[in-house]
Amino acid sequence: RTHGDYGPGPDEGGPSDSILAGTGELVTTGPPNLLRVRGEGRLINEAGHTIRGSGRFERIVNRGTVLADSGDMRWEVTSAEPNSGLLASSGGGKLQIWTSITQTEAGRIENLGGTVTIQNNYSPTITGGTLAGTGAPISLSRNSNLTLQAITLQGVLSTPLGDAEVRIVDDGTRTAA
Repeated sequence: RTHGDYGPGPDEGGPSDSILAGTGELVTTGPPNLLRVRGEGRLINEAGHTIRGSGRFERIVNRGTVLADSGDMRWEVTSAEPNSGLLASSGGGKLQIWTSITQTEAGRIENLGGTVTIQNNYSPTITGGTLAGTGAPISLSRNSNLTLQAITLQGVLSTPLGDAEVRIVDDGTRTAA
């Protein structure tokens, strides 16, 4: 299956997580459909596992790799669950960040040659981990207000002329490489 509801429904015993584990891949194709766990459960992508293609996720816990790697397909990450894996784009894929994200020290959001855009109207905060525009810049959409807190910023963060605000909150320590 490439999209839909997974896990027990609200009348099937309450919230339950669905876990993707092992060294395999879940490849999603087509328009950016919603992939979610029914009820209040979470989709957990474990270390070593990859989700790639297109789609929109609710309540995802990423410990592995989420990769937008298709031409005009998008990942719309719509969860504030901690990210301890890699959220990335490559090969012309589009990763869109639609909400605030908290990351562990190992968590990364990275542009590896696609498009990574932090969307407007949400005033997101990215806390912890790394934001890396190494293959191409990380972009802010127009009218964005982004807060970066306790984060490692690598590469280029691109803002539209006069239409975006970036606020950096840290402990006062800055290191240039």
